[in-house]
Amino acid sequence: MTAHISKSSDKDPGSPTSISVEARAAKACKRISYQVTQYSAPRLLTQIMQWLCARYINKVTTWLHRCLPVSVRLPSGFAFDPHDHIGSRVLASGIYESREIQAAAWLLSKFDSASGVMVDVGAHIGVYSCVLCRYFKRVIAFEPNPRVFMLLQYNCFNLHNVDFRQVALADSQSTEYLGVDRCNTGHAELGGGNTSNFSEMDVYFVPTDTLDAQLVSLDIPVRFIKIDVEGEECRVIRGAEKILKRDRPIISFEYVQEFQADNDINVYDFLISYDYRIFVVEHRHLSKYEILNALHRLIVSPELNMVELIERPQLDSRLLFAVPSELVVNLEEIEKNGLDKVARA
Repeated sequence: MTAHISKSSDKDPGSPTSISVEARAAKACKRISYQVTQYSAPRLLTQIMQWLCARYINKVTTWLHRCLPVSVRLPSGFAFDPHDHIGSRVLASGIYESREIQAAAWLLSKFDSASGVMVDVGAHIGVYSCVLCRYFKRVIAFEPNPRVFMLLQYNCFNLHNVDFRQVALADSQSTEYLGVDRCNTGHAELGGGNTSNFSEMDVYFVPTDTLDAQLVSLDIPVRFIKIDVEGEECRVIRGAEKILKRDRPIISFEYVQEFQADNDINVYDFLISYDYRIFVVEHRHLSKYEILNALHRLIVSPELNMVELIERPQLDSRLLFAVPSELVVNLEEIEKNGLDKVARA
């Protein structure tokens, strides 16, 4: 008994039982402290992420590089073909049709569209869908061209509210030939069953469908339709007649006189018949010197203004906006009463 006490007195004068418990507790605390130091939460999370990257992400990246054509990825994460006309524009300026997208974003900011759907007809590689998806609950992009559809999928892969469908929108359900310019994939024409006009184009056989049929099960309203179909606007609108009457969306389209000359009805007149009013969004000129206007847009913010077209436009390649007449009245209320946005029914 004495030996035991003298041996334990170097550590603690207490009883043998209390010494044993304290020793075990100290040893346990030391072990736990070591484990927390070695496997702290940030380090453990880092190890898990490294394992996931090594196991899965490298495989996905390898597959994409094998499947996609030679392309350049910008710092923003946007992929495109640099040998294509549109791709070369993106490579040079960082974005394609920046002023047109800016005008669309400005107009959409005037309306409450967060609970609605944007339809991108002729989405190409997804420039408009990627930029404007922030204004909508859901975006549905249509692109029949197989050369660019995979780039569209790749660019929209991380956007949770963007869906994409490889189908050409028209006024009937069928299959038609699609001629695609070899140097400009943005120039593509539907040719029915005739390929005689596609002598210098790549030709694909693609399905066509109407927008009404594609969105028949959609349970939220369509608020905005962007159309870029190289002169086939009237066919797309005919196939969306139910949506235009039910949801009254804003429509943007490119007006090219050369394409309209081949149609049985001008798209301007066609939209007017649906009780739409046509506008162009322009930069306000604060000075008579254009260089000062450009400098103001660069340093401050672009001053935009809606100009209504009371007759057919005379200039080519203009992005026009068709706004339902009832929304135009509400928009005028905004300017008069200083409201923030037009509420949609």
